Amino acid sequence: MGKFDLLTSAKKHKWKFWRQKDHTQDDNKSKAARLGTLTGVLIPTCENMWGVLIFLRFFYIVGNAGIWQSFLIVLLSFLCALLTTMSLSAVATNGSLEGGGTYYLISRALGPRLGGAVGCLYYLGQVLLAVLEILGAVEMLQFISSAFSFPQSVRILAVACISVLGTLVYAGIRFVSKLGAYFFFIVLCTMLSYYIGLWTAPKRHSPSSLTGLSWRTFRSNWNPQYGKDASFSSVASVFFPCFTGILSGADRAKDLRRPEKSIPTGTLGAIIISFVMYLSYMGFWGAVGTREYLLTQKVQATGNPVVHGHAQLAAVRDIAFPLPILTELGIIVACFSQTLQCIITAPRLLQAIAADGIIPFLDPFAKESKSGEPHIALVFTTVLCMIAAMIGSLDQIAPLVSICFLTCYSALNLSCFVLSIVKAPSWRPRWMYYHWSSALLGSVLCLAMNFVLLWYWALAAVCIVMVIYGYIQYRQVEVDWGTGVGGLLLQLAAESLSAVRQEAQYSINWRPQLLCLSKPKSMWTKDGHAGHQFLSFASQLKKGQGLCVVTAILEGRIEETRAQVAAEKVHLENCMVEAKVTGIARILVAPTYREGKMYAIQSSGLGALEAQHCVVRLANKMA
Repeated sequence: MGKFDLLTSAKKHKWKFWRQKDHTQDDNKSKAARLGTLTGVLIPTCENMWGVLIFLRFFYIVGNAGIWQSFLIVLLSFLCALLTTMSLSAVATNGSLEGGGTYYLISRALGPRLGGAVGCLYYLGQVLLAVLEILGAVEMLQFISSAFSFPQSVRILAVACISVLGTLVYAGIRFVSKLGAYFFFIVLCTMLSYYIGLWTAPKRHSPSSLTGLSWRTFRSNWNPQYGKDASFSSVASVFFPCFTGILSGADRAKDLRRPEKSIPTGTLGAIIISFVMYLSYMGFWGAVGTREYLLTQKVQATGNPVVHGHAQLAAVRDIAFPLPILTELGIIVACFSQTLQCIITAPRLLQAIAADGIIPFLDPFAKESKSGEPHIALVFTTVLCMIAAMIGSLDQIAPLVSICFLTCYSALNLSCFVLSIVKAPSWRPRWMYYHWSSALLGSVLCLAMNFVLLWYWALAAVCIVMVIYGYIQYRQVEVDWGTGVGGLLLQLAAESLSAVRQEAQYSINWRPQLLCLSKPKSMWTKDGHAGHQFLSFASQLKKGQGLCVVTAILEGRIEETRAQVAAEKVHLENCMVEAKVTGIARILVAPTYREGKMYAIQSSGLGALEAQHCVVRLANKMA
């Protein structure tokens, strides 16, 4: 057998090996990722959006904002969600999403500092959303039975429910995940109960202010009439959490069979269905009850007033069909369902942030169990939910949820915009409806909504991001990925060099461009710093202006000095920092030191930033 035959045989065997390996990987992937668009994206996204606010706060929103401003609130929230979904779809069709989903994109586009800060705020939003749903379930429990009403009952019951749900997820997350479809069916039945009740209202013993579907009632509720403690901002902040589940598909990308298809289709379907449903609910509430009915606290059959913040929970009993208790229990199940979704998703997000190593004190949460579950992060998330439940008011939690998610949406859109503007080679989305202008508009709109809702909480969110950003910057954590912001700076630098090419010839634009030749550390004398004293002189000479290229020349061959080159460059950069010299450190390898100097002189600078030769001679003498 000749040499060519041996090579051919080896290639065939190698090809068979890799083909078998690819089939094995595909089989493993298909076993691990079997979720399609319906079960993997549409249902979880709807579950995360269809929560307690639909059942306990929509009539309060219509009663204060009126019908047309309620429609406006729904429309603005929908636009924020729609534009963010366009960016999310671009991400899903650009390539595979690693662990962390949405956080992975933001951190890789905006860098570890801003990405880590926004990721932490997104995690906090997931925690607060879980608390929001639990507080809604507690409100309904207290409405059903007075046995649940006692001093500090809201906080005690909320902590108890969170501990039970957290333990359930810890013990069997796969079983809990399978319950999602059943919970979703119960939520659909509860919403259908509301629809039928609104259509068939009023019942026999309903108050006269519950008129049933009436054009006259609809017209009387058309304009806003805010109460003493209500405003457009406060009402909008209560509603927006209804659109906070749109990132569920990206957070489950690793479990999807075809994420590039399922995430855009499922997420768009979920927000469009929700948009139509929210508008219909607002319209129906405005047509079935007078403003007095929508806002005035009512009295139960026992004679005890129903006082739970702004909630007029007796309206649930007036509207529910066929039996109020079934609808009330369905609302509680809906709350528990969304809480479970958050408790499952939030620990995975925290584990992804910790695994990147950008926030050192989160390192313990990067550990996983033998089954691959983030149990340590789950325990921490459950405890954090219990602490947040001490707020004790659904209406105070809702604005915080809105601020956290709007900040994350704005960052997601900004990430896509930056990647599109810099034309990053790795950014090639195949989503045909995406355009960089929609990402920019989405980022601006979400940021503006942040300050429209509650400006002081928006400022607090900005402060949290800045504090975490400063901490990551202070710890000087190194990562092994680039950023879209870095690409933007490179593009601006290239365009600036081209722009100043003609301007550099005029004396008014002259800046000192220095080339400093430094001896490598291996050639130092006993007085190790003597060879670098000229760096201080160079810093004084250019007075903080212009460019300084500091070059060390090594004698030898490139393939033999790779390790030494890396070490010399790190040392040279440290010397420049100590001497407060702003510039570029370079290591040149040449056969002789004389040849290396010629290479350095001819290759120093770029375009209008070429080093002046008179300064080079001075630097050479000092080196």
